[in-house]
Amino acid sequence: MQTSLQRSPDEIAVFGDDFNDIGMLRLCGRGIAMENAIAEVKQAADEICLSNGQDGGARWIAAQL
Repeated sequence: MQTSLQRSPDEIAVFGDDFNDIGMLRLCGRGIAMENAIAEVKQAADEICLSNGQDGGARWIAAQL
């Protein structure tokens, strides 16, 4: 499977915090749970970043650059 940007799921990093994000976290190459995520999301994720309130997603992306 490829996205419209011609990337396979294993080349994509995604962020999640609730039940509806679990499938996406498992499908993509890097699943990142927010620190304030529910326990099931944290278990499904590859890593955990700071919470939504601490701009965790933006800070994680900035650290990758």
